[in-house]
Amino acid sequence: MNKKQIIKKTEEYVKKCMKTLPPNVHDFKHVDRVRKWAIKIARTEKRDIFLTEMSALLHDVGRSKENPPKILHADIGAKMAYQFLIKNKLVSKKEAEQITYAVACHGRGGKGWLVEITQDADKLDGLGAMGIMRVSQGQYELPEYINPKGREKNKWKKGEAAEILKKQKHVGLSVLESINFQIIWYNNIHTKSAKKIAKPLMEFMKEFRKLLIKQIDIK
Repeated sequence: MNKKQIIKKTEEYVKKCMKTLPPNVHDFKHVDRVRKWAIKIARTEKRDIFLTEMSALLHDVGRSKENPPKILHADIGAKMAYQFLIKNKLVSKKEAEQITYAVACHGRGGKGWLVEITQDADKLDGLGAMGIMRVSQGQYELPEYINPKGREKNKWKKGEAAEILKKQKHVGLSVLESINFQIIWYNNIHTKSAKKIAKPLMEFMKEFRKLLIKQIDIK
């Protein structure tokens, strides 16, 4: 089986796994965009395109069996990916370990060029216009703050939005907070090529954030 055939078989496997998921911000369309970003980065950084594409294709496969907080998609995805690769004899044991390590670490920690490219490509799909669309799709009814102790919406006071965002360190409970958190991702991008791509996307989100705050604060 050549590399093109291996990619095709892997793509079919991921599509089959993710078919059970409802249409959302982490569907196969997201995976495909991450794959394309990853290949673009790998070419510029002169890294192995095949391993990069395999890692990107498999990075979210665990979402089909995720059960947070007990089982996170990256952990289960790494196991699923390894079993798939070894059972079908698609790559060597060393390559399978490289790919599944990147899958396990795509959202946190890890070291090495494959991890960095996989993480960067995943972040790029959360920036710019696509990032805003994905946040809005998942939290369309929550442009503003929601009380974490209940489901009742609370209107922000004048100027409160900007103050909340200054203190934010983790993903928030509203569209505005999530956009703000994704803007922060720019600081954690590893590769020079991904930084170059991400900068205008991040700046676009900053302008959108500014306008959204202005419209939220309207009296």
